[in-house]
Amino acid sequence: MKKPLPNITGILLAGGQSRRMGRDKGMIRIGKYLMYQYPLKVLESLCDEILISTCNPMEIEEDYEQVCDNIPGIGPIGGVATCLEKSSNDLNIILSYDLPLVNRGLFIELLKYSGNTTTRKETPGEAAAPPTENHLTRNDKTRESGKNLANAPLQTNPAMQSATYDVILPAAPNGRPEPLCGIYRKSTAVILQQMTGQKIYAMHKVASRANTKIVPVDGSNPFFHEYLFKNVNSESDLSGLQGHLL
Repeated sequence: MKKPLPNITGILLAGGQSRRMGRDKGMIRIGKYLMYQYPLKVLESLCDEILISTCNPMEIEEDYEQVCDNIPGIGPIGGVATCLEKSSNDLNIILSYDLPLVNRGLFIELLKYSGNTTTRKETPGEAAAPPTENHLTRNDKTRESGKNLANAPLQTNPAMQSATYDVILPAAPNGRPEPLCGIYRKSTAVILQQMTGQKIYAMHKVASRANTKIVPVDGSNPFFHEYLFKNVNSESDLSGLQGHLL
């Protein structure tokens, strides 16, 4: 096991109902390990603190704290918000336990964007690049659209001019960000609390409310393989996994 990086908390989301699987999918044995152990080993190689998000205590050998959602029954957003509150670190890696093929290399890539995002020195005569849609702040979007977004959810920093990203998510080759496989700052808990207060429970919607970096991931990345973001929900999803596991 590679030595973990300092001051990063790993949050394993293990609170799913496993309705389509018909049994606790995290405890299914695939190859050498139970399914939850594959993403857990990735977190162990990177994080010096591990929290497991579940309200149903898992029969696990590892001695990690299991954290029940403050607001149960609202999906992953409840577990993420609760664990971010409890986390000891600013940087947190979120990973769902039904993504057994995600690897360490992905998060090493995402962590490259976890530092200051406003200090890049421009080449003399080079104009600053305009913000992309993924980087637009709420104020930028207001100016661009001309619409009044006064009632839109606020971030931790109302001006949304943070020097660092709140959320860093990979985007699969189809362009879809993966909200349950990314890096979240502890302060993002405030945004998630605002969302739940408004009964907005879809995790992908945090990207438009936070200072978010979307990182495209494809065959040009050495850690990439076609099943990297394979989500295991049913018995049929289990076929062919072993050849791609750690």
